[in-house]
Amino acid sequence: ITSAQVANGGDLTVSKLKDIGFSKTASSDDLVTDSAAGATAMSTGFKTHNRAIGVDTSDKPLKNITEILGADGYAIGLITTDAIDGATPASFFAHRKERDDAAGILADLKDSKIDFFIAGGKSKANLVPDSYTVKELADFNKLESRTAIYIGEGKVPSIADGRGGVLPNSVKQSLGVLEQQDKPFFMMVEAAQIDSNGHANNTSGIVQEMLDFDQTIAEVLKFADKTKNTL
Repeated sequence: ITSAQVANGGDLTVSKLKDIGFSKTASSDDLVTDSAAGATAMSTGFKTHNRAIGVDTSDKPLKNITEILGADGYAIGLITTDAIDGATPASFFAHRKERDDAAGILADLKDSKIDFFIAGGKSKANLVPDSYTVKELADFNKLESRTAIYIGEGKVPSIADGRGGVLPNSVKQSLGVLEQQDKPFFMMVEAAQIDSNGHANNTSGIVQEMLDFDQTIAEVLKFADKTKNTL
């Protein structure tokens, strides 16, 4: 956040948020969490061991927020610049003890409450249940059936590789689709490549991806300001 703030002349949308929450992200078995345990804590409210997706420390399934809200009639969407089987999005629908179990993670979409996702991972589309209709982003105007929109074979291309405004535009378009529904909704949005550029110690990539995420946050806040009833 700070590096992007410096690069942007000292100002960011995220720095203007009026309410801020803190969470301790250490996993149950390590001071340093990984994305799987971290996202499981966010999606279920329980800590687990590193590499675990939606299961507890004994590898038993934990109920996640999309299952709880989906049962209450919410529409549910996931948007990420990772592949759909990446650890963070997976923790919002899957229950697997190993984050690299792509086949098992994607099979869990079948009984999930996920109405649509926009993500990378087209190379594994054959593992996604056929209850999902594959669409192009430009054709995503209504939520008539479970929808899969792929942007990239693996991860979504990076900003450095010419992704452009795909993330903020996807979020804006999805909010418009969800607003048409006569029911509440939950949407998880992940800017996954801030983290991956951190792993690579690529400062310019961190800044590019963070500024893109900041524009995405701006789209969400504009929607919340307009609707007056969005958390």
